[in-house]
Amino acid sequence: MPPSLRRPLEHTQRGIQSLSRLRPSHLLVTAAYLVTALWLVRVVLPAPATLLAYPSLWDEARGFRALANSDHMNEASAMLRSAYLWPRAPQRLLEGDCYPMPQAGARGEHMMGEGLAAAVPYALTGEPILAYNVVVFLWLALAGITMYALVFHWSGSSSAAFVAGLVFLLQPVRSTDPQHPFIHADHWTPLVLLFLHRLFTPGRWRDVLWLCVAAALQLLASAYNVLEAAIVVGICGTAMAVHHRRTLPRLLPKLVTVAAVLAAVMALVFTPFARTRAIWPSPPHFSVPLLLTEFFPGGILFPGWPALVLASVAVLDRVSRRSGNEDPRLPMLCAGLLCFWVSAPPLPLPWGGRVPSPMFALMHRGALPFLTGLRGLHLISQGLPLAFAFLAGFGVVVLTRIVPARLRGVVPVLASVAALVQVLSPALSRPTFGRATVEMSTVPLRPQQPVLDLIAKLAPGPVLDVPFANPLGWPSRLAHLPHYALLRTYHQRRIAGCATSLGSPAEPDVGALAARLPGDPRAADALYALGFRNVVVHHEFLFPRQRTPWEDAASEAVDDSRRLRSLGQAEQHVAFALESPTPIDASLTALAPGTTMQAELPVEPGETVVPFAIRNRSVSTYRHPDPIEPTTVVVRWRGAGGDSWFETRTLLPLALAAGEETLREVETPVVAAPGRYEVTLELPDTQHTVLGRRTVEVRAAGG
Repeated sequence: MPPSLRRPLEHTQRGIQSLSRLRPSHLLVTAAYLVTALWLVRVVLPAPATLLAYPSLWDEARGFRALANSDHMNEASAMLRSAYLWPRAPQRLLEGDCYPMPQAGARGEHMMGEGLAAAVPYALTGEPILAYNVVVFLWLALAGITMYALVFHWSGSSSAAFVAGLVFLLQPVRSTDPQHPFIHADHWTPLVLLFLHRLFTPGRWRDVLWLCVAAALQLLASAYNVLEAAIVVGICGTAMAVHHRRTLPRLLPKLVTVAAVLAAVMALVFTPFARTRAIWPSPPHFSVPLLLTEFFPGGILFPGWPALVLASVAVLDRVSRRSGNEDPRLPMLCAGLLCFWVSAPPLPLPWGGRVPSPMFALMHRGALPFLTGLRGLHLISQGLPLAFAFLAGFGVVVLTRIVPARLRGVVPVLASVAALVQVLSPALSRPTFGRATVEMSTVPLRPQQPVLDLIAKLAPGPVLDVPFANPLGWPSRLAHLPHYALLRTYHQRRIAGCATSLGSPAEPDVGALAARLPGDPRAADALYALGFRNVVVHHEFLFPRQRTPWEDAASEAVDDSRRLRSLGQAEQHVAFALESPTPIDASLTALAPGTTMQAELPVEPGETVVPFAIRNRSVSTYRHPDPIEPTTVVVRWRGAGGDSWFETRTLLPLALAAGEETLREVETPVVAAPGRYEVTLELPDTQHTVLGRRTVEVRAAGG
């Protein structure tokens, strides 16, 4: 075994000390990674504040290109909202769009880590797309830099570490996907491993500090990266702890400090997600495992031939040359294989049968309920390329030992060239990694300057983009909601549009009110009471017959009540300030049963949904009190079959103009005895305040 692999502890410390000094070789390596990353995103360089990159293969499937571009705009919008809030109001990072729903950002990707990185370029330039492109570039370069640091720490070889970093940077799952930087943010994991090992070896308090910083940055990434890091760091960290078990008592205060800091970060990041999920349950998604073919030649997660060969050399050397000294290769191999196993379909056994993924098996049995809301658990598979990149560096070390001395410098050069050519040459990358290539096209997304000048006139407060709902349904939703989200990155006000796949429970009420504009002042009063202060009309998404009322409103020919005050128009966009002189009542006492006669409702025993008419009986505009979330209510049954009541939670009306009423459907159990009942919807207070009343006839099952 080479000295760099069977080094004693003091050699490790010398390697750490040499890493802490800024060697010229480290600067050259960093420059090489920066140039490589810049080459991968070069298509946006002519106009980095206007263009976003996407894989050229989308040009071959225009339908998918439209879908992917919509997703791209949504992700960019979430990142840039986070970038805007980090220096101004970090407590609002999960506020999200989907106004007036609170903590809407906890129903999708939070982009905290990416937003933190984008905060500086966004603050310096005020250009959202430029800030996004900077993060895409930085995330690529950081993948190489952090893997280089980890492998150099363990091997002491700059050339081997360079190859490992290059392989990690170029892995197609990362380098061909500029539209999802948040799911490729596992570049912090190598730093976590590096500083964790430094904590076990020198054991200094500064290592505690850097470990906490690296781990906190990883926790700010996507949940998929956090789960991947938990597996990789869990296995490799356990191996480190076992090897250094005699030092654990001495390190206990430092380990407790790390655990306490990370527990606090996890609580700050994940508690809002848990609370939001408890308040707004969503249907389980049950992620679909990856196909096995994705891990073999022609698949996006295939490590590539150079990495496969080098990693195989490293593992074979480790198995054939045993040593009592610490060696990270087998733990890293186990971590990568476990990441593969938990994200793959059931694996076939040589003697028949299949072994299911432990994570998916536990989820389907209800043992991991907190994961059922995640749709991309297969992304944990990225731990496999991470492990192969790490092992590839050790493969270079082994090969430089066994080749003649005069050829040792050739090994890392050939390995680097092979890794570059395999990914950058379409003739090689397509058969190796399937359709994934680093060939990029661009789409210009920066709004025209007249549109930016127009939205600069918007009043402080949330924005309602119209059309909020479209009769064409989901296809049109993919077209206009991402556009609203991207435009929001330039005015940075909350919007009603909810571009996430989960949507918002507030959407039906907001959509119904928006559909009544511009001719209904009472709808404008209700929207104003909800907090909206601006309306932006997008004529490019309206049918011709829908445009006329808004054109009249812009000319002030119809809206005599002055609820909508025109701010101007530009490039098929018209902006209005929303105003209302009507007072607002944010109390549930304003609600009462509706006066509209409702027909008797026939139901059968079991579960049923009862629509209740609810009216605003006050002279003010009713607005749901904060926070906007389901309210505990009582459904009370009174009739010949006896009296009974059930407690449930439902979202009450968000806003009603004076005297208006609306329907709220409430799910309730049905009493068993047939007969006629008066069913009331009440608040669980001492006065039994009635919000809705309905006559229901319970019929015998099958009657």
